[in-house]
Amino acid sequence: LAIINLDEGGLGNTLYQSLANADFFELIESYEGNPLTEGVMRERIAKGDFQAGIIIPKNASKIQLDQVVAMMEKRQLDEQQHTVTLLFDPSIQHAMRLSVVSMVHRIIQTEKIKSLLVELQFTLEDVLPPEMGESGSNIWQAADQVLQQDSGDIDHSFATLHTSQLKPNAVQHNVPGWTMFAIFFISLPLSAGLI
Repeated sequence: LAIINLDEGGLGNTLYQSLANADFFELIESYEGNPLTEGVMRERIAKGDFQAGIIIPKNASKIQLDQVVAMMEKRQLDEQQHTVTLLFDPSIQHAMRLSVVSMVHRIIQTEKIKSLLVELQFTLEDVLPPEMGESGSNIWQAADQVLQQDSGDIDHSFATLHTSQLKPNAVQHNVPGWTMFAIFFISLPLSAGLI
């Protein structure tokens, strides 16, 4: 998994550490001795050198905090921004792609819940007297909302060298298998005819 972590906040570090500790990926931060850039990453993924890549933008932690504060204030953000961007090789298996998206989404959700609870703690300390801290709050409803959200924090697409986004279908994924199947059934009658 190629990774570019431009975030200097907690989200980028947490994502990096969680992915490194998962032992599911080999994290790659450089290519041919140079740090990865988005252009190099897209090109290498499109050519099949890497199966997937993740770009954590410079302001990912701030975007996440803005989303949490907007949720607490029950207001919509002017513009939906993605916390991270995932890029995939067009030939990657669908199950693998879903596994990566799900893992990253769960890490982001966990961090959102932590941020939400910290913000709620500060709010409750300022607003409620100490004896009312456990009743009358919507802490768990807000935490449940975070868990129920879809993966809108993640923008994932196929890395291609052309501007059009092509999505391979099941037949295209299985072309090598179909080719071997055809060669077997062509060569079998041909070899029987030669004998």
